[in-house]
Formats: sequence, C-alpha cells, structure tokens
Amino acid sequence: MNRSVSVALALLAYASACGSGPTQAPQAPVASAGPSRAAPSPPPAPSAGAGTATTPAVPPSPAEQQHWRTVQALAAAVDGHDLERIAAAYAPDAELTVIPGAGVLRGSEAIAADQQPFFQAFPDYRFAVVRAWVPPDALIAEQVGFGTNTGDFLGMKATGRRAGQRSLAIYWFSKDGRVAREHLYEDGATLLAQLAGQPAAQPVPTGPPPPKVFFAAGDEHANEALAVARAYIDAASRKDVAKMTSLLADDVEMDLAVAPVPEKGKEQAVQSFERFAATFPDARWDVSNGWGVGDYAILEFAIQATQDGPIGPLPATHRKVDWHWARVFQVRGGKIVRGWAYANTIELMGELGALGSARAPSRSPSHAPAPASPASSHAPLPVPAPATVRP
Repeated sequence: MNRSVSVALALLAYASACGSGPTQAPQAPVASAGPSRAAPSPPPAPSAGAGTATTPAVPPSPAEQQHWRTVQALAAAVDGHDLERIAAAYAPDAELTVIPGAGVLRGSEAIAADQQPFFQAFPDYRFAVVRAWVPPDALIAEQVGFGTNTGDFLGMKATGRRAGQRSLAIYWFSKDGRVAREHLYEDGATLLAQLAGQPAAQPVPTGPPPPKVFFAAGDEHANEALAVARAYIDAASRKDVAKMTSLLADDVEMDLAVAPVPEKGKEQAVQSFERFAATFPDARWDVSNGWGVGDYAILEFAIQATQDGPIGPLPATHRKVDWHWARVFQVRGGKIVRGWAYANTIELMGELGALGSARAPSRSPSHAPAPASPASSHAPLPVPAPATVRP
C-alpha cells in the first residue's frame, strides 16, 4: 500500500474524534471563462421533481430564494459541463477558497479556467446538491460529485477508476444574486485512495436523490440548534467529556466525510474523542462562522493542536497543526442526534510532514497550491509519490 495512503487512512480514524463522523465529502467543479456575463437565469423553484423544501414559519425572503436558485443553476451547469453557465453564476470579482490553503481563485475568469482540465480528465463527471441550508446571509450546500478518470490529469496517466465524494460548500452572494465568495471543504485523501484502488477507501457515490432544502426564515428552533452545537465544540476544546456526552443523544450518529463508516452511539463517540485527545492533548477548537437553520446548525472552525502521540504508522512529531473543518449538526430536544463533518486529511498530513517531499501539483500555472494541499477546488487529487514515513 502507498505509504501516503496508509497514513491517510490511519488519520481518518482519528479524524472522526474531532467531532463528527463520516459521510462522503466531495466536490463541485467550476469552470469557464469569458467577458462579463449576466446573472444566471433562475431555474424553477424547488418542486417534487427538483427537490423538496421545508416550510418555515415565515416564507423565505426574495434574496434567500434567489440564492437557492443561483446554486441550483450552478449545480446544473457543472453537471452539464457547461462552462459558460458556470462562469455566469459567479460575480466578476468572486473568490473561491479551497479549504485548506490550496489557494484562492479570484474572478470568474480564473475560476473558470482552473476547471477545464478536470472535465477533460473526467468526461462523465456528474454533480448535484444533496442538501442545502439557507440562512439569510449565506447558503450552505452538501454536494456530491463522481466520475471516471479516463483522461490524463495533472501529469498523471488515466487510471480508469471511478472517484468521487461529498463536499460542503459555503456560498456568499453579491447584490445581484451571484456567488461573490465560496469556501469549499473536500478531502484529498479520499480521492487519493480511490484513484489508488485502495479497498479501504470510501465508496464512490452514485446518482444522488433530489435535494432537500431548508430555509431559515422565522424558524424558532434555529437558535437552539446553534447554541447546542457551539456548546458541544466548546466542551471539546475544554476536554469536558461529561459535557460533550450530555449533549449527545443515546443513538447519535457521527459521519466524517472521509471515513468509510459512521460512528454510532455515545460510547463510540467518546472513545474516538479520547483517542484524539491523547494524540493532540492541547487541541483547541476555534469557531469562525456559525448558522442555525431549523433543527440544524452549521459551524466553520479550525482545530489548533500539537501532535504529541502516534497516529498509526506515524510517531509523535510534536508539530503544531491548524486543521480546518466544517460541521453540520442535527439537534432535537436539546441533543445532537446526527453529525456530519468535512475536512481535508491531506492538510493534516502535510502539516505533520507525513507527505515527505510530495506536493500536489496545481491544475493551472496561475494556481499554485500550498504544500500538501488538494490539487484543485473541484478535481480529484493525483496520487502523490510515496511519503517517507517511519512505521
């Protein structure tokens, strides 16, 4: 087994301790270029055929409805490999940040140009939004993408393998309803393992169901869900296992976007956290953004820690890490009943030196990612050279 993949899979087991467990994490390509374009023509509002929407106490505002239509239009354009319509969904000065540190793409032209190699390497690529949460100031979308690598990509020969995952994207919008800013959370290790043919890799997604859409307008449960989620993360940062446990339902399930199976029940969640705390005893969770939508809460945060314990074949490095996450919690009766987490294991591997001298190449000369970051905002990560990691 490629040593990089071995370390990645070991890290996945520890990652779930950070507070969520697995769903598949993946991607949304973006591509195209051209002069300034008009905002995308809005697709129809969610319906039985196009997805289902919750019915909030107060109807969603025109802006919230427009935000959802914009993301629908973007997803349809990506699924259809329509570069013109993809570019039109972004404001001319839009910024797309791939979490973590793979670089920031600035402007619809750059976002578009960066995607072209992906469509050539994965000509049957499919893409869709699975769930969307629509607070007043943003839109959070769980996305799924998958395809077959039948073309050369970033210097890597076609593998003929299928690859894909779920991702989480957070969108902010311009006054005219186009995407002004995007944070994208996806995992390079999942795609690395799939393209390497590793049996322990997360299964490649298949055709997604129609999306579920949750609007926040006037929802009385939103603040409660957000408060519970924040309290849980705060307890994790203080290593207060008793408090964390009190906020979990007995049959809680935690899905980590990069792990093959979810954690089920309080006991598994606590054991996983304790393993993580033993490896990163000084870990601190710093929340940067949070939203409540119905009985869901969405948080963006970074885990800052020092690796003072081993992870699988990787001994304690005593290196400091700054690992970026997005998490979705579902809260009922003051308890977390489900959790979904999105992070990039490649970020952690790079910060711990587990990738050796391997680097993920950029997809275009103008987009040079930071060391050990995913190769692209929406494209599978090429399999790197084996890392030099002592067992």
